[in-house]
Amino acid sequence: MVDRAEYVRSAPRPAVQADAIRLPFRADCFAAVAALWMLYYLDRPAVALMESARVLRQRGTFVACTSSRYNDPEFASVLPQWGEPLSFDAETAPEIISDHFTITKVVTWDAPAVRLPDGAAVALFLRGRGLSADEASLQAGQWKVPLTVTKRGGLIWARRG
Repeated sequence: MVDRAEYVRSAPRPAVQADAIRLPFRADCFAAVAALWMLYYLDRPAVALMESARVLRQRGTFVACTSSRYNDPEFASVLPQWGEPLSFDAETAPEIISDHFTITKVVTWDAPAVRLPDGAAVALFLRGRGLSADEASLQAGQWKVPLTVTKRGGLIWARRG
């Protein structure tokens, strides 16, 4: 596990505190690399993909997972920037990855997946999706609960070389 967050210093090994765009590993040293739920945090995910390709052995496996820009459609009217492209989302991930790897499989989902049992759960969910505490509390009262939220995203499998 590689993460640049401070908590990694005390995480169980083999956790390494490092940045995905400057991996502290020699070239061709891993049989597989996974970039799960993180490339959309980067302004230029292609840089992390190049680093992943550098440390991956020839014919090694690369896998990435990401949300759709249309994730959580039940909250489209209140989520900031809902539907706007991310730097790396399910809609563009295969194309971005194919610039660095050979794609072997793409799995997408669009299904009801998260059940929010009450208003407190709705507020917490909306906080996690970018609303302020006050706005999340205000919005939570607008939804009939329990509420099931639709999750959309993609998992992309690829190979180097």
